[in-house]
Amino acid sequence: MKNLTSWILALALASAGGAAQAAVEYEASLNFVNGLPKLRTGSPAWDGPGTLDGAWTDLGDPHARAYGRDQLGYELDPGTGEARPVWDAWHGTEDLHRAAGPLNSLHEAHGRANQLDHRSSAGAHVEWYSMASTGTIHAPGAAVDASTSWSRGFTLAANASMTFSALADLGISGDAAPLDRQTWTELDAGRSFASLVMADAADRVGARLSATLDGMFGDGLGSMFSYAISREGLLSLTLTNNTASVLTGTLSAGTFVNASLMAPVPEPEAVLSLLAGLAVVGVRVRRRPEVPAPV
Repeated sequence: MKNLTSWILALALASAGGAAQAAVEYEASLNFVNGLPKLRTGSPAWDGPGTLDGAWTDLGDPHARAYGRDQLGYELDPGTGEARPVWDAWHGTEDLHRAAGPLNSLHEAHGRANQLDHRSSAGAHVEWYSMASTGTIHAPGAAVDASTSWSRGFTLAANASMTFSALADLGISGDAAPLDRQTWTELDAGRSFASLVMADAADRVGARLSATLDGMFGDGLGSMFSYAISREGLLSLTLTNNTASVLTGTLSAGTFVNASLMAPVPEPEAVLSLLAGLAVVGVRVRRRPEVPAPV
C-alpha cells in the first residue's frame, strides 16, 4: 500500500508540473589573486628575497566533490498524514584528475555531476590558485551538493607574520529567495582554530579561509589573528607568531553549494482524481472476460 501511495503521489506530481521554469544557478568561488603566502618551498624557482620567514610542508591535499539527486515524488507521512518528499540516490563524482603542483599552489582536483537524465548538475574544481563549487537545478524537484577543500601545513618563525587572502564571490540566480550575503569570524581557543567566512544566510553557498595552530590554546590565541574584509569581497586572515618559538599549523580553504528546489506538492484533488481513475481501471480489469488460449 505504501508503494502504491508513493506511486500515486509521484504521478500527481508529474501532472502538476505546470509551466517550465528557468534554471536556478548557485556558485561559490575563491580566487587567490595575490597567491598563497610566500613561505619557503625548498625550490630555487619559487624562493627568493621576498620569501617570508617560514616554510610550507607537504601535509595536506585538495579535494573536490559534486553530487546531485532528483525528487521522485511525495509519500504520505504515516504519523502526520502530510506529504513528504521522496528522493533517489545521489549521483556524482569526486577527486577526479588530481594533479600535484608546487607547494605554493593549491594543486588540482575536480568533481562533477552531469545532468544526463537528471534535473540537476553540479561541478567543483581546485586549480592552482582558485577553487569553485557550482550547482544548477534545471527543473523543480532536484538538489545539488558540491564542495571544495584545500589544506597545507606550515611553519612560521618567532615574531614573523603572514597573510592568507582570497577574493570570495558568491552567486545565486533564478531562486525565489535572493542571495543574503553575510560575513563573520570564528575563533575556537579549545581547538586552536580561527576562520573567516562569507556565506548566504540560508547556507546555500559559502566560502571560508581557516588556520589551525598546533599546541596553542587559551585566551592568548586571539592576539595572533586579525581579520579584514574589503568591499570587493577580499577575505584576509593574518597570523602573527608573537611567541619565542617556531609555530606550526595548517592553512585551509573551501567553498560549498548545498541547495534544493522542491517540486509542488500535488493538490488533494489531483490525488483523488488519480485514485478514482485507478479504481475504474481495476474494476474493468476484474470484469474483463478471460480469453481462451489458442489450441
